[in-house]
Amino acid sequence: MFCRRILAVFALVAVAGCSQQDAVPKAQVPIVAQREEALAGAPAPLVDRIFGAPQPAGQPPKEAPKDAAPPQRKIIHSGSVDIVVTDLDAAGKKILQLIEEHRGYLARSEIRGAKGERRESSFTLRIPAAKFNVVLEALSALGETQYVKSDSQDVTEEFVDLESRIRNKQVEEKRLLEHLQKSTGKLEEILLIEKELSRVRGEIEQMQGRLNKLSDLTAFTTITVTLHETKDYLPPTTPTYSTSLGRTLDESWTTLVGVFKWIGIVIAALLPWLPLLIPPAAIGWWLLRRQLRLQRDAEAAITEAVSSGTLPNASSQA
Repeated sequence: MFCRRILAVFALVAVAGCSQQDAVPKAQVPIVAQREEALAGAPAPLVDRIFGAPQPAGQPPKEAPKDAAPPQRKIIHSGSVDIVVTDLDAAGKKILQLIEEHRGYLARSEIRGAKGERRESSFTLRIPAAKFNVVLEALSALGETQYVKSDSQDVTEEFVDLESRIRNKQVEEKRLLEHLQKSTGKLEEILLIEKELSRVRGEIEQMQGRLNKLSDLTAFTTITVTLHETKDYLPPTTPTYSTSLGRTLDESWTTLVGVFKWIGIVIAALLPWLPLLIPPAAIGWWLLRRQLRLQRDAEAAITEAVSSGTLPNASSQA
C-alpha cells in the first residue's frame, strides 16, 4: 500500500513537469520568431560580402549562374610599318592629322639625315585599341609599304588575378587598421602592426601600378611608323682625276707626318734610358772594333807569309 502511494506521487510530479515544459515554448515562440526575422534582414559581414557567406554543413555549395557574363578580354595590340614616301615632311603632317582624328597622341618622333641625303623618320603612335586596324590601313596609304607587322598579347588572366589580389590585400589592410585602432597593447605590438600595414600598402601600390599599366596598354595600342624619303636624294658621284690626285697627295702627306710623330714619340720614350744604355753600348762597340781589328791583322799576316813562302803548305808537312 505504501509503495502504491509513492508511485502515485511520482506520476503526479512527472505530469506537472511535462505541462510546464510545454507552456514555456508557447510563450517564447513570438520572441524567437522576431529575433530570426531581425537577423535575416541585417546586412552580412564585410568578409562574407566579399568572399561569400559560408554554406551550412551538409549542403552543397551554390553554383554560379550559368548565364554569368565572362570577364572582358584585355588584349595588348602593337604594330609596325615601314613606308617609302616621296615627301617626308608632307607624310609627317598626315600622320599628325591621323593621330588627332582618332584621338591618340604622339609618344616619340625622330628625323635622321640632312638635305640632299636619304632622310628617314620614325614615329611612335598611341592610338585607341578600337582604331588599330583603321589607322594601319590609313598609314599604308601614305606611300609604298615595305614592311607591316601586327602583334597581340592576351593579358586577361593577369588582369583578373591582379584585381583579385588587390581586393584581398585591401581587406587585409582594413583588418589591420581596425586592429590598430582597437589595440591597447604594448608599443612593440603597435609597431609590429604598423610595419605589417606598411608592407601590405606597398604590395597594393605595386599591384595597382601594374594594373594601371596594363589598363593603359590595352586601352591604347602602340604603332611604330618608319618613313624613308626619296625626294631630293643625291647619290654619290664618281670623283674626277684632279680630285683623286689631291686626295692621294693629302693622304700621303698625312702618313708622312704620322711617321715623324711616331719617331719623335719613340725618341722621347728612350731619352730617360740613355744614361743607362750608353756605357754598355760603348763597351760593346769597343769590343766589336777590337775583334774586327785583330781579325784583319791575322788575315794580313797570313797573306804576307803565303806571298813570301815562309808559310809551310800541306804537302811539305806530309
